[in-house]
Amino acid sequence: MKYEEHIEHLRSEAYGFADAVAASDPDVTVTTCPDWTVRDLSRHLGQLYRWSARIVDDGLLSGIWPHQVPVQDPTSDDWAGWIREAVDAAVEVFTGAEPSKRVWVWGADPHARFWPRRMLFETVVHRLDIAITNGAPIELTRDIAVDGIDEWFENLRHVGQWQISVTKLAGDGRVLTFATEETDDTWRVQLVPNGWWWDRSSERGEVHVTAPAADVLLLLVGRPVAGAAVEGDQALLREWLTATAF
Repeated sequence: MKYEEHIEHLRSEAYGFADAVAASDPDVTVTTCPDWTVRDLSRHLGQLYRWSARIVDDGLLSGIWPHQVPVQDPTSDDWAGWIREAVDAAVEVFTGAEPSKRVWVWGADPHARFWPRRMLFETVVHRLDIAITNGAPIELTRDIAVDGIDEWFENLRHVGQWQISVTKLAGDGRVLTFATEETDDTWRVQLVPNGWWWDRSSERGEVHVTAPAADVLLLLVGRPVAGAAVEGDQALLREWLTATAF
């Protein structure tokens, strides 16, 4: 997916998130993030838009974190409007940036193009969190879900900065594979004595998971998925998901 497409989808997903927030009680607990209410989740996402836009706009080459970019809650509790305002400002910054511009990132690709893609999938997952909370259908296009799975694997090793369990994953060569129902996309992970690696491969592992692309993405980020078909070593799958969910 191209840089411009990530920006376009980011705005669309953020507006979808805002619409879901507008239809929700802001004090309801988010089912898949039980420490947060809808209001908390809205504040989190709006702050990330402002934070990532600041990094790209200022061309920052050293790290800052969201709490270092303070934001003000909407005065009228209009979280939906606040989200739209934040993403519009971020989209304006991303659109005006050169994708290959060097900036600080916490993940794998230290360029401006990292941020709209990362914000897209942060938004996708949280929009689906609201959908799950409200009992709404899980709706996500296959292409976005597949790109989201790639993005998740590309950045996962860097999550070890704050989730130590990712850095402790290792094994004896056992393989996990995750496949989408709609396509022949398959991701392979092998646990080896000094850690783990991943690639795209149709080879089946000791545990093989098949599900719609959106459900594969949700499963990998630690959300409940009812329709996944799991064949093989379910204990291995639980070990992987427990260590990597974020």
